[in-house]
Amino acid sequence: NLTQEQIEKYTNEFNTVKLALEEKPDDFYYLLGLGMIKKYVGDYKGAEAAWIRVGELSPKNSTSFGNLADLYANFTKDYDKAIPAYQMAIVNSLGEPLNIGYYRNFYYFYLYNLEDKTNAENILLEGIENSPENSELPILLASLYRDNGDKAKAIEYYQKALELDPADELVKKEIEKLK
Repeated sequence: NLTQEQIEKYTNEFNTVKLALEEKPDDFYYLLGLGMIKKYVGDYKGAEAAWIRVGELSPKNSTSFGNLADLYANFTKDYDKAIPAYQMAIVNSLGEPLNIGYYRNFYYFYLYNLEDKTNAENILLEGIENSPENSELPILLASLYRDNGDKAKAIEYYQKALELDPADELVKKEIEKLK
């Protein structure tokens, strides 16, 4: 379902990456790019192969594992593969800003794809423990508790978020609504 313009764009990108990989077959960035191009054009097996290769070459990277998690969770619906991919992305990105995004995506995966509120909650609790300076995960957890009718826990985590970001007006409003 690609337009002619998209086909030309991805063909040009693919040809550039292909030439680069002929010279440097194990180039981290070109392999990541190859995976993205293959995903965009619907070649999910090709995207998977490229990102698995990146993980073999650089097992401590988080990007290839995050890309695989997204591919498995949202495109191929291979949920059994998504879980370890999310876990590796999280472990490999501890202390990095994108770690919060992996936790958030893993939370949404559990909540919406698997409809597993317990593991969704546990992922957020783990993320809060590993990134205590970030307010996004406490807000997500507070929202989960609010939506499940647990006002006390919702207020508790909204207040934790507010301690981290005292200027957050939306969190202040949520606390007021719950009181």
